[in-house]
Amino acid sequence: MMKVSINMTKFKIAVLAILIVVAFLAMPRFIFSQTYPAHGFGFIPLRSQSPIQQLRFGIQHHPPWTVPKGTWALQLQHTWKNVWLHHQDLFRIDGEIHETVLRSAYGLNKRLEVMVELPVRYLSGGILDGFIEAFHNTFGFGQAARDQFSRDQFAVEIHHPDQDEKVYRIGSEKAGWQVGNMVTSFSYLLVNNERNNFRALVTGNLKLPTGSQTELFGSQGVDFGLSVGICYNIGNIYPYLNGGMVYYSDDSVLGMKLRQWHATMLIAFEYHNQNSNHSWILQGLVESGVAENFDQFSQRTSELLIGYKHRYQSGLVFEIGILENLFYFDNSPDVAFHVGLVKFI
Repeated sequence: MMKVSINMTKFKIAVLAILIVVAFLAMPRFIFSQTYPAHGFGFIPLRSQSPIQQLRFGIQHHPPWTVPKGTWALQLQHTWKNVWLHHQDLFRIDGEIHETVLRSAYGLNKRLEVMVELPVRYLSGGILDGFIEAFHNTFGFGQAARDQFSRDQFAVEIHHPDQDEKVYRIGSEKAGWQVGNMVTSFSYLLVNNERNNFRALVTGNLKLPTGSQTELFGSQGVDFGLSVGICYNIGNIYPYLNGGMVYYSDDSVLGMKLRQWHATMLIAFEYHNQNSNHSWILQGLVESGVAENFDQFSQRTSELLIGYKHRYQSGLVFEIGILENLFYFDNSPDVAFHVGLVKFI
């Protein structure tokens, strides 16, 4: 009976996701403008998917341009990731996360944009463990102790030898739906030199504790972030460089002492011909560790994403991406799949 219930839940989630996408695509074209930026499509706006970075809010890097004045941009994203982090007798994070983000931006003038976003997450044991183990066996990557535990379960264990062996355990009782914390941001276009193909933008982020009360995936404090992004395209190649800092009001989670200042950097390359509706993206994201002194939680994380974007005649932009920890296994997501839609109104 339990297995049937779990399968039905997965089926309902899949049906809901399909219905949302179909409804978005089926909106009457006459309510949309044909306006879209006369430059690259931009990198894929995705926060760090590392299980370590997921413990709290991270900066959403912004391409160096803003929504045109008086125009709305609606973005619907969904990311499905499998996370595994293990150190014997110290910690284990195991599970899958489905995260849907609705993001809305409005152009206040030709240089200033305001954006609001709200994520919704579904936590579970997932279904990808068998596939990942088979993939690792096929290419000889090793399992990092994954095969020592039951597949497809949601579990978090944090051991503190320096706190009289205190252990924080979170299991299936915390699985299910969660509302994330709302983030609002203002982006200002500092430089828009089309003659020299150079653009620069600054973004301020404010995270508000509107989400579900939980020990995981988002602190309950008010956090601030500031980032700067630049792009200097050379023909059909668009290199992006973004850097930022975040200040966190919370200083601990699951018994770990957290760093209150956090650094992040994104480097991306996009190939886009102005006469085509296609865009190919390669991007890397590096973030500083979150804990002051707790093994891998204190180490920086790095992620590589390969993505693709396609613009339809209606102006709708579809994006897809995949992350895989082929190069650094310790604290990056095992695998993550991303899809998104962007529409100007």
